[in-house]
Amino acid sequence: MNDIDKEYDRYLKHKPSPLAGSEPMAALYVPLKLYQKVVGLITVRTIHKNVYQPHHLHILKTVGNFVVRALELAKRAKNSSSEATTGEKEWKWCKEEELSTSSRRLVAKLTEREKEVLLLMISGSSNKELAEKLFVSPATIKTHTLNIYQKLDVANRTAAILKAIEKGWVL
Repeated sequence: MNDIDKEYDRYLKHKPSPLAGSEPMAALYVPLKLYQKVVGLITVRTIHKNVYQPHHLHILKTVGNFVVRALELAKRAKNSSSEATTGEKEWKWCKEEELSTSSRRLVAKLTEREKEVLLLMISGSSNKELAEKLFVSPATIKTHTLNIYQKLDVANRTAAILKAIEKGWVL
């Protein structure tokens, strides 16, 4: 809504009022849906009219997508029955025969050491912790992580972890 006064009745039953601060003049609302169920809402409001462009909504939807993914991952971790005594999940690789052909091909691109690094990344270890656990330098870990990103066609650690979990490579 680029002008709440003129547009709110198209989307809302009542005009929103802030609990504190100035009255909003424009707002973006993005529902967070997980399995066709609304689990949250992202709201951005401003005291200026006609400031939002279509790309602002696309950015907010992208942020919402990451939030929903994080909620789903948290839900999976919470529901997991294989937790260590420390309360942290112990991740392990899925059996190769249980993977789809395309997943097997993608996993096959990773070396055994890169798989080990990826599994430790999923477990939440920092590069320094990875280096200590694997008895290598942090620079070597950085090389392994960059190779993983390239082979999985992702830009960062979070995307690599999400891809591995979403593809069902780890349990």
